[in-house]
Amino acid sequence: MRIDLNAKAAEVRDSSKSAGSSRSHAAAAKPEVADEARLSADATKVEALEKQIQQLPDIRQERVGRLQAQVQNGRYEVTSAKIAEAMFGAMLVPSLR
Repeated sequence: MRIDLNAKAAEVRDSSKSAGSSRSHAAAAKPEVADEARLSADATKVEALEKQIQQLPDIRQERVGRLQAQVQNGRYEVTSAKIAEAMFGAMLVPSLR
C-alpha cells in the first residue's frame, strides 16, 4: 500500500481554512460596541479652563501699550527688586514660560 503525503497535507489545509472562516463569521456576527470614556469632574473642569485659556490673546495689548508709552516718555522704571523677583520666578517655575 502506498501513502500519499500530499493528499494528507491538502486535507489539513482545507480543514484549517474552514475553521478560520467560521471564526471570522462568528466575529462578524458579534455586534460592535462603541468605545466610551467618562471624564471625572476634575477633568471636565480642566477642559473648561483650557478652552478659556485658548480664548485669551497671546499678547496683552493694553499692557504693551502702557509700557510703550512709559518707555517713550522716559517714565519706565524697573527696580532691582522687580528684576530679582522676575529672575527667581522664572527659575522656580520654568514650565510657565
